[in-house]
Amino acid sequence: MSFEYFIMSHNLLQTLGKVLLGLYLAQCALGAFIHYVKIPFRFGRPPQNYGHALLGLVTIALAFYQVRLGYRQEWPNVTGRGSVVRTVLCSLSAWTLTGDFNYLGQWCQRLMDRLGCGQ
Repeated sequence: MSFEYFIMSHNLLQTLGKVLLGLYLAQCALGAFIHYVKIPFRFGRPPQNYGHALLGLVTIALAFYQVRLGYRQEWPNVTGRGSVVRTVLCSLSAWTLTGDFNYLGQWCQRLMDRLGCGQ
């Protein structure tokens, strides 16, 4: 069975939900591993911490995409009201960008603190 068959034969929203559940469980397992198994590392943070962060960001990005997809496809099918007003999609986009900029700002602040530039 090919990947294209899996995508085309099922609802994309349901498929994304299953993928998100798998990513969430992997994120929890990786987080538990990082918390309970301390691997000594010489420079900065261990590599698994970066993998944990990257997996979390991918999960969040896919979750936002799934919400947007749900507003565009499922909402009209379930409610029969037609498409969602543009304000809802713009609000979702603004919320996504706000979170992105907040994360980027925190990352830059940590980098500046680490380099000693912010003092």
